[in-house]
Amino acid sequence: MSNYDSSLTVRTNSGIKDDAKKIYSDLGLDLSTAINVFLRKSIEYEGFPFEVRKVNPNRIIAAADEVDVQDEKTSTDGIESYEQMVEDYFD
Repeated sequence: MSNYDSSLTVRTNSGIKDDAKKIYSDLGLDLSTAINVFLRKSIEYEGFPFEVRKVNPNRIIAAADEVDVQDEKTSTDGIESYEQMVEDYFD
């Protein structure tokens, strides 16, 4: 017999529900069990069991651009000497 003695109603978009059900089904879980896992982990962590923060798309794009610039600066294509590589890197 189940030890569940309370129910929880959650409103969500049907697409989100269907996508989540598919993911958890692939893991061998139903949606109710997955939500209970989330709630138990929330209690264990005393908050969300993962990082929750505002995503700034401009910061992500800037970080990706910085990686591209660093990759260009550290590329060995056309480098004739160590001195040239250092000079190019700091330009």
